[in-house]
Amino acid sequence: MHPLHISGLTLDELRRRRLKSLIMSEKAIREYPGEYHQIKNQLNYILTHLVDVSEYFSMACSLAAVLKKMGKGTLFYEYYYENLHPNKFGRARYFRATCGDLLEQINELKKWRSSKHKLTLIK
Repeated sequence: MHPLHISGLTLDELRRRRLKSLIMSEKAIREYPGEYHQIKNQLNYILTHLVDVSEYFSMACSLAAVLKKMGKGTLFYEYYYENLHPNKFGRARYFRATCGDLLEQINELKKWRSSKHKLTLIK
């Protein structure tokens, strides 16, 4: 297999998919700002507090429901919805790590959004 092919996809195709996901995610953030903040707040809580295993199922279902609302094609849905939902592929042992990865992706999305809108400080 050619080194620039992953699962039969070229690097250019992967880049196009990523850009499309970023664009769809930005649109979802504009449409659902409250849900976006809820996702970030839940992730921050999960990553900064001890979560008892008895809380895992309800917490994971709650987070997954908000991720699903953001819509297909978004960064939130395409990987993280199913990998956090306990009735899909989500597992308690990977919950915190997957949440950390999602928060990293949200930070990358934030950087991408900022890079598109150059702001100038006027004194």
